[in-house]
Amino acid sequence: MALIVMGSAKGAPGVSTTALALAAAWPRGARPVVWEADGDGSDLLHRFPVRADPGLVSLAGALGPEGLSTALVAEHTQMLPGGVPVMVGPPGAGAARAALSALGAYWEQAGHRESVWIVDLGRITAPLNPSAAQVLRAADAVVAVGTGDMAALTHTAQMCDQVRELTPVPVMVAVVGASQFSDGEIVEALRVDSCVRIAHDPASARFLTGGRAPAAPWWRHRPRYPLLEDAAGLAHDLLPRLPELGLPAEDADTAPVDEAAVQPSLAAHVDQGRGERR
Repeated sequence: MALIVMGSAKGAPGVSTTALALAAAWPRGARPVVWEADGDGSDLLHRFPVRADPGLVSLAGALGPEGLSTALVAEHTQMLPGGVPVMVGPPGAGAARAALSALGAYWEQAGHRESVWIVDLGRITAPLNPSAAQVLRAADAVVAVGTGDMAALTHTAQMCDQVRELTPVPVMVAVVGASQFSDGEIVEALRVDSCVRIAHDPASARFLTGGRAPAAPWWRHRPRYPLLEDAAGLAHDLLPRLPELGLPAEDADTAPVDEAAVQPSLAAHVDQGRGERR
């Protein structure tokens, strides 16, 4: 059905947790496969009772004429305790980059049309390595994950510019935690298709990354998971932007920046950062 690529810019953690939350909250059909495609190596091995094999390295070694078929990918995935299928990366950067390099030429003809794959690239920084560029060119949508402060959004804007140079697919921003800027300001300044808020929710994040589930307060029968609730909102925003999933895309919130604001607009700061990059 779709290939969703997720990544972050400089100093913007939270991609892996957001990817797992998106898969766990996915509203249609089977849960997506989350791919660890970070060239720095695996995080899942340190957080969950999973093994390095089967995983990304064994998949790279098994590639044949059929390429990245859904059946072949299924043979090399593992299931997290919560039911999310994952393609586990190796612990070391050298093995991770070698496996991703072997997979590089197969992404364009991959069999992901029969399922949903969420590819976690980790940090996406300039210059792009060839493996990351090949995944991005095959993407149906890209989600940039970061915090909402001025510096982080400026770095995220530069990352989104890089992505748009490679591919015309929808680019969305998932802002983790609070931000002084509105969705409209962020959409306008970063020139993206949509902005979605993701709660800074350490309790749910620990649960998603192998920790104990948050306890419910005495007045509530069961715990709330704000991170998963917002991830479901991200899925809802993604669905109409993906191929063969039905609904027309809703217009993004593009409310103009308030010119009467005391401080310069986010767009002005981000454009200044773009100029410095050039």
